[in-house]
Amino acid sequence: MKTGMVTLAIGFGILAATGLSYVRAIASETAVYTFQVKDGSGSMSYRCAVAATLASSETNARAAHAMFEPAVQTSARLQAKAMVASMSPDRASSDVVADLDSINAEADALRGETHREMQRRFGCNYIGST
Repeated sequence: MKTGMVTLAIGFGILAATGLSYVRAIASETAVYTFQVKDGSGSMSYRCAVAATLASSETNARAAHAMFEPAVQTSARLQAKAMVASMSPDRASSDVVADLDSINAEADALRGETHREMQRRFGCNYIGST
């Protein structure tokens, strides 16, 4: 009888642990959302936490995209301007490399800061572009 109770208790423990794992998995469920960029030249994809409803999940993902796309465009413009300026024939190679490294670091910092804010506010991660 005692062995049967122990087995039953272990069974309930396993069932409870499995149920808790299932609840955690549902609570941390994510979905991938892809949106066209404003100029129509491609798309950007995000992995976002699923909200209470499908509509609210998509609204959240769209808000994340609306926040992140401009930051990516701004950093790309910074890098393009630096590249054009560096192509001047009267510039020394070492100056060009230093300037490009500085601009790339600034652009990376802008994207990184915006990405962290997007994660915090919307529970989304940028996963790539096409």
